[in-house]
Amino acid sequence: MPEYHDQPWPSPEWPRFILHHLPVGVFTVDSSLRVNYMNPKAEELTGRSAEQSHGQHCGSVLRGGLCDQDCPLRKVLHQGRSTVTVETTITRADGHQVPVSLRIAAMYDPQGDLVGAVELFADISQIKRLEAERSQTLSMFAHDMKSPLITVGGLVERLLQGRAGELKAKQLDYLKIVNAQIRRVQSMVLDFLDTARLGKEGPELATAPLELDGLLQTLSQEYAQRMSEAGLDMELKLEPSLPLVLADSQRLARVFTNLLENAIRYAGGGALCLEAFRDGLEWVVVRVSDQGPGLSREDLEKLFTPFFRGSAAQGIEGTGLGLAAVKAIVEAHGGLVEAENLAQGGARFTLRLPAAKGREEI
Repeated sequence: MPEYHDQPWPSPEWPRFILHHLPVGVFTVDSSLRVNYMNPKAEELTGRSAEQSHGQHCGSVLRGGLCDQDCPLRKVLHQGRSTVTVETTITRADGHQVPVSLRIAAMYDPQGDLVGAVELFADISQIKRLEAERSQTLSMFAHDMKSPLITVGGLVERLLQGRAGELKAKQLDYLKIVNAQIRRVQSMVLDFLDTARLGKEGPELATAPLELDGLLQTLSQEYAQRMSEAGLDMELKLEPSLPLVLADSQRLARVFTNLLENAIRYAGGGALCLEAFRDGLEWVVVRVSDQGPGLSREDLEKLFTPFFRGSAAQGIEGTGLGLAAVKAIVEAHGGLVEAENLAQGGARFTLRLPAAKGREEI
């Protein structure tokens, strides 16, 4: 270990002293991706000494999960990206894989020429273990709730249909309220399950070619009354002859249901636009736009994170799982979802779903 006690403080060696004691791994590479510095934490995490690694290609030192397919260092050095942050794995010298969070930044000399990059990486094994435990707990909890809810819901439906005898008007009113609350809890349970399972254990999607415009028209009709009661004027804009999408219809319906419920809770009135259109030959885009208060910066950063509830959700019941489930379901279908604020006010959610075969081939 370098000796610092005989030098004035802060000494010229102060930056190196800091790097030596950082609790995260730090190493630098030149413009050819050759390692030219490693701090002690980087040696510990990789199981390789600085002397062994010096001059070696970074891929042979880290043996990262992205090295052969989507190298983040190359993005920084050769694609003009100033910084990149990713989660991946590295493989230690003993063959043990370690999940890490990487943050990479390009380095330039005083003349502005690219000379290399610095990479910080931290062991996130404990975080991943906790995430796995949380997902398993959620999955077990939601699964155990699902069966009795289905049973109770079915019995209430039979009562509403008069199969156990004629009901008085007051009894019908009460049962309708009970039925609505059961459906609400069922939706929460399904959000729990999809957030916990999709992308973790592999999606269990019952996919088939789906006419997206038909699904959106049905939802628009079902939600017309509730939208009106919430002070929302709903506009449906569908491009003619939309391509089919290969989808799990029940899960995809819940995606749009969650977004419409979100608008009812937070938009606060005005116009709501539900639109769908083709984007080239490969994608179908669905947008839900409102004229509400929009989203804060923190909302935009964490909106699809499980259990996160934005600033507008204060005092409003919810689990913080609706949008997380939307993201899980859409990504399980091979799609993408994002949120943004509109220049004229309000928020917009955009979904991109892979197009399936053309209608004429089905």
